[in-house]
Amino acid sequence: MILGLVEADAEGVTPTSREALSFARTLGKRLGYGDLEAVVVGPISDQQRPLVLAHLGEQGATVLHHADDERLTSYGAAAWAASVVEVASSGSACLVIASGSPRGNEVIAHVATRLDILMEANVVEIDAVEPRAVSPPVMGGGVCGEMLHDEDITPFSVAGQAVYQHPGATPTKPALRRHHPH
Repeated sequence: MILGLVEADAEGVTPTSREALSFARTLGKRLGYGDLEAVVVGPISDQQRPLVLAHLGEQGATVLHHADDERLTSYGAAAWAASVVEVASSGSACLVIASGSPRGNEVIAHVATRLDILMEANVVEIDAVEPRAVSPPVMGGGVCGEMLHDEDITPFSVAGQAVYQHPGATPTKPALRRHHPH
């Protein structure tokens, strides 16, 4: 399973998060990583919830894990990462993705730290299953490098505007699962 950290605003899922979900969905189908699930951390208003679920359905997500707790009403990268790690560890996540936004990169860095593993920022491609060959742009995008990951979970962010955000061929109706952080 691929778990995507989703950033939401008043209009639903942010465009950079939808780009990351498009990347994840395409990757999951190509390399056989299974379902795409999403996690939103913090409060979502009653007006936001249907928009978020609709955007996730367009991207083919099967589940929305909503980590909500009074301790998560304000953004805190470490707290958000703790929730993401709990959700990823309770399922069968092999990839944890976020958009390459400042917030996405910060949370994914905290996820990697909590798991004591390496992470990649602003990835543009993943080429192999075992070990995972992850390609981020290097030196302003003029050169591409490659890093091999053999951990159970690989956290990374997707380079912003490097992937075209597009809906999946078959929309889904994501199940909503409430997650209560420890």
